[in-house]
Order: sequence, then structure tokens, then C-alpha cells
Amino acid sequence: ARMAVLGGIWAWRVVREEFDVCLQLADEMLQFADAQSDDGMRMEAYFIPALTLFYRGQFAKSLEHADAGLTLFDAERCKLWSRDTGQNSAVTLRCYRALSLWCLGYPDQALATAQEGAEMAKALAHPFSQCYSLHHLGWLQHHLRLGKPAQAAAEAVLAIANEQGFAFWRATATLCRAASLSLQDRLTESLDQLRQGLALYRATGAELSLAHYHGYFAKTYLHLGQRDNALKSVDEALAATAKNHNDFFLSELHRLKGEILLGQSADHQVAAEACYQDALAVADRQKAKSWELRATMSLARLWHQQGRLADARARLESVYAWFTEGIETPDLRDARKLLDAWA
Repeated sequence: ARMAVLGGIWAWRVVREEFDVCLQLADEMLQFADAQSDDGMRMEAYFIPALTLFYRGQFAKSLEHADAGLTLFDAERCKLWSRDTGQNSAVTLRCYRALSLWCLGYPDQALATAQEGAEMAKALAHPFSQCYSLHHLGWLQHHLRLGKPAQAAAEAVLAIANEQGFAFWRATATLCRAASLSLQDRLTESLDQLRQGLALYRATGAELSLAHYHGYFAKTYLHLGQRDNALKSVDEALAATAKNHNDFFLSELHRLKGEILLGQSADHQVAAEACYQDALAVADRQKAKSWELRATMSLARLWHQQGRLADARARLESVYAWFTEGIETPDLRDARKLLDAWA
């Protein structure tokens, strides 16, 4: 019972982005589970730091905890615990394993893990875990810039959330569907649905990942050519990140700000480069190769415009050469195209 109570307190704190308290609770839960010598309890406890550390941008540590939890898997025990927690930890641990793997530069393994989680939730016929896994699968597909698959995942979440009355998942699915439409250049539709989704999300009282959702607005405004609105949204996202140190999207927000500034005026090249360098510093600190690749492409394009072709090529080549998988994903394909064009 104590474990379930601690888990409930943590869940309340995490949607409010109170990560310092969440990390204290994570330590408490792991210590308690160890004292009971109960592997089922340990598996549940590992999910708490796996998720919390992901949002803090500590992807390698998040992955470590997710893997530690998954090594303790027992199907019946997971089902038993899901009665207390409302979700299946074999599914939820895979969600954060997948997202951390992508950030760390392993897109193929990430997608395989997320799909595994979604298939497992479907086989369990557990609606909350289905929403959980499909939401995170769509989120990952958005990172991978796979617009149509991300849209399909969001629509699947919406269908279950509407049927079951899951207000939180309905809100996040509306936001994720909107972001997937933006990837498909359906920009006006995307903006309308982002506004709807944010209103639904705010109505739940949740604050988790507002930085991420403001980032969706910034990207859509940027593609619509509404650069002042884009700048306002990215600054809101950066402020939300700074408030609670929800840092998983921080590198991309700095990069995005650089893109917005550069589009406003050629005079902003110095400011844009500073943003790209900030993005790279965050990615380096987080060992986040996928964010590093994206920021490096932006910086290399700028250097190319400035006539620094050798620098641009060398910098991009070194990051591209690091990757051992995901060569057909959009970011890596774009990097290859640039390198071929600059050969």
C-alpha cells in the first residue's frame, strides 16, 4: 500500500513538473522496494526515475533505469500491479526507453521499442496503457518527422480517450495530431488544433511538457511565415523550460529560435549562430546525438551561406559519421544530401 501511495503522490507531482520532489520520491521508492526484496515492486519503482530523468534531459540515466526495470519483467506480476497503478509498467518503461534511445542517437532501436510497447498494450486490451503507448509512439514518430504515422497514432489515442473519457489523453492527442499535421504542411489546420489542444490541456490542470507544446506552436508559426508569433512561442517555451528544468526539448528550442531569427533578417546571423551554439552545448551535455545532428545541420547551412564551406562540411561529416543506424530516417537523409551537395 505504501508503494501505491508514493506512486500516486509522484504522479500528481510529475504532471505539475515538480521534478526535484519527483526525484526524492524516486529514491524513496527504490529504497523501499530494495528493503522489501520484491522484484515486482522494484520494476514499478524503476519507472519513476526513468520518466523523471528523461524530462530532465538525462537520457543515458533514464535509459539505464528503464533497462533495469525491464530486466525484472514478469507478465502476471505486471498485470497485478497495474490494478494499483492504472498502467502496465512493461509498457510504460518501453515508452521512456524508446524516447531516450532516440535522443541518444539510436532511431531504429527507439522505434522498435516503442512499437513493441504499443503491441504489448494492445494485446493486454488495457485502454489506459494503450493510450500511454500510442501517445509515446506518436511523440517519437514526430521526433522522427514521420507525419502520417504520428497522425495515425494520435487518432488512435483520441478514439480510445473519447470512448473511455480520458481527458488528459484527449488533450495530448489533440496536440500531437496538430503537430503531425504541421509535419505534412497542413499548417492552418495544425494551428487551429494546437489552440484547441492547449485549451483542453490547460483545463486538466497539467503543466507537464508545456515547453514541448509551445515548441509545436513555434514550428507551425515559423512554417506559416508568422515569425513574430513564432518568436513569442519559442520564448514562452524557453521560459517554461527554465521554470522547472524540463530540459528534454531544450536543444531543439535553441535551434528553433536560431531558425526564426535567421528568417526574420539576414542581420540576425550572429544571434542565430549563438542560438545554434547553445543548442549544440545542450546536446553535448546531454549526449543527445539526434538533437546534435539537427543543430549541426542548421549551423552548417549558415556557415555554407557565409562561404565557410570546408568548416560546414567537416562539422556535419563528423556528427553524421557517428551514427550506426537510422540512415533512412529524414534527419540523416537530409544530412547526407547536404554532404553530397557540398562534396
